[in-house]
Amino acid sequence: MSNEHLNLIRQRTAGNDDIIKELLPAGQLTDTECRCANEDGVDKGRSFRLDRETGLCIDHENGSGTDIIHVYANRHSMSYGEAVTALENRLGIEGQTNEKAKPKKKGPTPIVPIPDDVPTPTFKGRHGDPLAIWVYKDKEGKRVGFVVRYPEDAEGKKVIRPKAWCLLADGRMGWREKAMPAPRPLYRLPELLDNKVLPIMITEGEKAADAANKIGAGCFFATTWAGGASAVKHTDWSHLKGKLVFIWPDKDNAGAKAALDVAEALKQAGAELAGIILPDAAWPDKADAADFIDWTNEQFRKEIYSRIVSLEDFIKEAKERYGSDADSDKSSDTPFYDDEGTPPDYKVKETGLFFVEKDKDGNRIRHKVSSPIKVTAMSRSLGQMNWGREIVLLTPDDFIHTLHLPTNAFSKGAADCYALLAHYGLTTGSHKFSKSRLQRYLEAAQPTRRVVSVGRIGWHGDTYVLPDRSYSPDGIEYEVVLQTTSTTRNAFNTRGTLEGWQEPAKMCIGNSRLVCPLCAAFAAPLLELIGEESGGIHLVGISSIGKTTILNVASSPCGGSTSEAVKGYTNQWLATENAIEGLAVMRCDALLCLDEMGQVDGKIVALIIYKISNNQGKARFSVALVTMEPHEWRTFFLSTGEVTLEQKMFEDSGKRPKGGVGIRSIDLPADAEKGMGAFEYIHGYSTPAAFAQALSKLCKEQYGTAFRAFIEYLVKNKADVTDRLQKYIQEFVDKHLPKGSEGQFMRVCRRFALLAAAGRIAIEAGILPWPIDEPEKAAVTCMKAHLKMRGGAGASEIRNGLKQIVEFFQSNPAKFERMDKDAREKVIDRFGYIKSTPNGPDIFCVFPIKMPKICEGFSFDSLEPALRKKGWLIPGKDGKAAATTWVPQEGKSRRLVNIPSSILDGLDEIDDMDEDE
Repeated sequence: MSNEHLNLIRQRTAGNDDIIKELLPAGQLTDTECRCANEDGVDKGRSFRLDRETGLCIDHENGSGTDIIHVYANRHSMSYGEAVTALENRLGIEGQTNEKAKPKKKGPTPIVPIPDDVPTPTFKGRHGDPLAIWVYKDKEGKRVGFVVRYPEDAEGKKVIRPKAWCLLADGRMGWREKAMPAPRPLYRLPELLDNKVLPIMITEGEKAADAANKIGAGCFFATTWAGGASAVKHTDWSHLKGKLVFIWPDKDNAGAKAALDVAEALKQAGAELAGIILPDAAWPDKADAADFIDWTNEQFRKEIYSRIVSLEDFIKEAKERYGSDADSDKSSDTPFYDDEGTPPDYKVKETGLFFVEKDKDGNRIRHKVSSPIKVTAMSRSLGQMNWGREIVLLTPDDFIHTLHLPTNAFSKGAADCYALLAHYGLTTGSHKFSKSRLQRYLEAAQPTRRVVSVGRIGWHGDTYVLPDRSYSPDGIEYEVVLQTTSTTRNAFNTRGTLEGWQEPAKMCIGNSRLVCPLCAAFAAPLLELIGEESGGIHLVGISSIGKTTILNVASSPCGGSTSEAVKGYTNQWLATENAIEGLAVMRCDALLCLDEMGQVDGKIVALIIYKISNNQGKARFSVALVTMEPHEWRTFFLSTGEVTLEQKMFEDSGKRPKGGVGIRSIDLPADAEKGMGAFEYIHGYSTPAAFAQALSKLCKEQYGTAFRAFIEYLVKNKADVTDRLQKYIQEFVDKHLPKGSEGQFMRVCRRFALLAAAGRIAIEAGILPWPIDEPEKAAVTCMKAHLKMRGGAGASEIRNGLKQIVEFFQSNPAKFERMDKDAREKVIDRFGYIKSTPNGPDIFCVFPIKMPKICEGFSFDSLEPALRKKGWLIPGKDGKAAATTWVPQEGKSRRLVNIPSSILDGLDEIDDMDEDE
């Protein structure tokens, strides 16, 4: 059914007083409108408005729209199509036969002009906060649609989206990302029509037009068209008839082609083309008026007026610069325009990759191999190994992927080669040899450009590599790229702006459990600068205390969630040892977040902690039995769980971790002990839950920008940052390391010092919007909380070892035989004897050979001094641990380790050990 027929029904229905009074009985009826409280029509008010000329309705309370047909359908419990038929019969309108009673066009249909009382849309959405909003109006000054620019996407591409008021399939109306219908008005059309004196300047894009109007004020009036270079033909140029017009193109091939398209459109419209601005060869690529916003009016006159050339001269220069002319369909915005490095029997075009051969009559024929794809460079390591290809391909949605794949990715067969590229949207032709020809092209292409490939992200010399970009200092002669066959998505995605991300960062001020983890994101790339080992912090606390919120905040500088159902940058503990190794590689020199340690078996927790902290994976053999280099990494990790690492291991395996594990993974209570869970200051929010919800929401809208800004700062200032980092760490340790601390706690203190130093450097770089002492205060608070949980600054290995010995004797009294010559009990797996004393506690007399079993995982020699100091070991007269003891059952003396039974009550005493014990 046509829109014209539906408009007729709407207008006739809206003009019928009887139907309107029936549908909206409480409505205030005039000749032009009907007002009531809402669509139900039974309450008086003015929020809901029916336009009696168009039949369109607006609910001002919620900003939604609909039409009178939809209101009729709801009131009579009909479908939209049934309502159309009923109104046709009631109003005597002849129906359109053989068509379904609904709009024929699929999807939202823009309504132009936009009714005056339609509220302005909310532009903030899935693309982040808008950077600029441009409104298009018709010659009467009524809104037709919007063009909105958002922050660049993860690939660094511009994100520009239209916004239109649309009729939806069900008869309702709303704002949608839909282009204005053709013919589209020129930008600032009402002002253009009011201009009677100045010539017109056409730029490419609204931002450039605004800039041109500023720097060229009094010289001309600047305008543009909507939709980009390919939308010139969809624009109404008729209002420029008889006007003097200049064109200011972007400095690239696409800009030149667009300028020629505009010139042709102006000719058809009857405008007078006064000339085209020929961009200076010294200007940056893609430069437009917005790049010269700081020009004075005098500079503009000098630069621009001297560069005006005729259409003929512009075409000639464009052909020399870009190898193109007015008939060219090539674009510098895509790489599919030349055959550099392409084998002679292949052709690369913007429409696809083609194989060229001769038929039996000698005629050249082309077979389509695939959608557009091109090998643009060859990659290799600095040691001239690990050769690969840089490949650019175009998806069916016109999105350009740039891939860096090793050559052996194509050597497994045509089907595997295609399967890999199909993941990125490549399609093949219908010829039976398309896949094999694709494989041959990828292997045979020999472009002259070279790039250096690496196998993981992070630091490579002075260059820092991310999955989609490398950051190098000035003077680096080669481009470094990440080369891998992995199809794992890029977790270092971005949304919003650095300034936008700084808003949730400000909310962390005063919250030590947010500040320290957030500093960890900036500490991770600093490990390499000072040769610090990998390690991390394990946040311990009950469910719903705020641990996941902490991880969301901490990961927000690096990346975020692409949807509500995906956590994005954060990973789960629930993984195999090898999978964790893969995660560590993907987070080399970056933050690694692992949520919910309770999901993994405690028996392998320590192995995983050691694996992450040792910076290297297992050596392996390839299929060809060639030794492969083990994976390497450096990372700072954050972990969460409801129990400590020690408790987790003991619950699942009955063993306590060695002290080295506790140094690598520092337990930190998530509860800040302020009655608000993980928070100490909620910045005026009514509840901690409301604060956490607001913080998490902001982190889902702003992420990924801060880490990239920090890396860029580090690359430019690496030597200076290294010096400051070492200074800040030493100052922290000198100031805050508890007296009498063991060497183990020195390393723990340095971990907190690194967090404080990283935060301070990020503040000095203008990235973290905090007071300069905020990271140090938070690090000291968290270190004290860890110290309290740990039980002091002494060696944790001694504490854990003593606990294991105590728990062994508490749990295994049956492994000791009573020392009595008349004893007859039979003890299986005997560990020794129990000897009674007249005036003291019983004594466990342990076979020395069994002590390593009791101390399993720890060294008895290292625990012996602590046992003596506690009075839990009675040495022999010669001072040795084993004393000569008479054993009645055996009728002889033998050397046994004598442990008084007072050790059974020793757990509380261990927990209360002083820092210097």
